[in-house]
Amino acid sequence: MGLASATGFIVERQEQQYLVTNWHVVTGTDPNTGILLDVHGRRPDAVRISHLCASSRSHFVDRVEPLTSDDRPRWIEHPEYGKRVDVVALPLSQLDDVRISTYDPWRTPHVQFGVGDELTVVGFPFGISSDGLALWTRGTIASEFEVDYDGLPRFLIDARTRPGQSGAPVIFFRTGAYFDKYGGIVMPSVSSTFIPTPGKPIPPDQQRPESDFVEELLGIYSGRIHRDSDLGFVWRTSVIRDILERGVFGTMP
Repeated sequence: MGLASATGFIVERQEQQYLVTNWHVVTGTDPNTGILLDVHGRRPDAVRISHLCASSRSHFVDRVEPLTSDDRPRWIEHPEYGKRVDVVALPLSQLDDVRISTYDPWRTPHVQFGVGDELTVVGFPFGISSDGLALWTRGTIASEFEVDYDGLPRFLIDARTRPGQSGAPVIFFRTGAYFDKYGGIVMPSVSSTFIPTPGKPIPPDQQRPESDFVEELLGIYSGRIHRDSDLGFVWRTSVIRDILERGVFGTMP
């Protein structure tokens, strides 16, 4: 019987795939208070992950990953902050017939971000999906992006998120031109060399210009600052890199 629903995404490091999600998801415990989140006092002992099926592009397969081995946690925590950083990486072992899609936290960012910039939380509010696929919730950066909020590697966003979106990737996604933080216009590369003339239709035999999309992983969502607020925490991609490069195995809460 499931205790709760949440979100996560896959990151690969040295040919090992990891589920990246929140510490409070794998422990069932509030990292700030140490209080169990389940009203009946139960802790999770495994996570059931719905993966895209490798042998059928229209189907999903469920795989169960244990959270402990020999009564010791399998997840990896931040090497310096531990559970104060509400992010973990769980090595995946049940990947038969699974189609892997990953995010790359080591990718060099190409976009400069600032307060008010739009972003997207890709997850499963209340466990709801669109035929198994995640829902996209729009939000904006609410705190100074280049300043760590409350002394930890995170920033705040203003988004109408709900339970079930904990562990969601937070991304910047655009398919056309946009303004950067300094007011400059950024235009993604264009796949066609044809330049249309303003006011004149594109000939039917001419390939229409198609802009490449721009996608940047900004971090991982971990919940709202208060249940009555739309402000929520996003841990930076540097946290994921730290965990997978120098992380330590977790301890039971």
